[in-house]
Amino acid sequence: VREADEVIDSLRSQNSILSSKLTKLNMELAAKSEMETPAPAAAVPEDMRRELEELRAANAELTARAARLQEEAQKLVLAGYEAAAAAGELPQAVFEGIPVEIPKDASNGDYASSFAMQAAKTLRRAPRMIADAVVRHMSLEDSLFSSVDVAGAGFINFHLGHRWFEAVVADIAAEGAD
Repeated sequence: VREADEVIDSLRSQNSILSSKLTKLNMELAAKSEMETPAPAAAVPEDMRRELEELRAANAELTARAARLQEEAQKLVLAGYEAAAAAGELPQAVFEGIPVEIPKDASNGDYASSFAMQAAKTLRRAPRMIADAVVRHMSLEDSLFSSVDVAGAGFINFHLGHRWFEAVVADIAAEGAD
């Protein structure tokens, strides 16, 4: 678990470094062009243009990865709700746009959903009761998450599992020493 936390911290740090480099390069490009718009491609040194493109590609890949994990968490919440409703533990309703985000505090999991708070009025149940029922009926089998828990008033917190870490390490190894 500690190794997994270290990998998460390292990935967050790398994402922060990439974002900082991208911002710095954009500022350098704007300063070199002495305009508010980016400089024409011919005025930008080739090595800087190449590094900027690499950073943009890395940023796009990280953004896509985060979006896939967010979508997986949304599907898990919805499936857990539907199973709880089918079991008669929660009333039937239709929900779209399940809220899932990356918590600011890593102790609240890797992803968190406030679905229970959103659904409380519609279902006429306490958010904590909704979250407990959803999590009880949630299956993490074949997901990239190893565990899910309920915190506070009804936040559903997801924790990334070994499958996700293995995929990240394999991607890093495939990229090589660059």
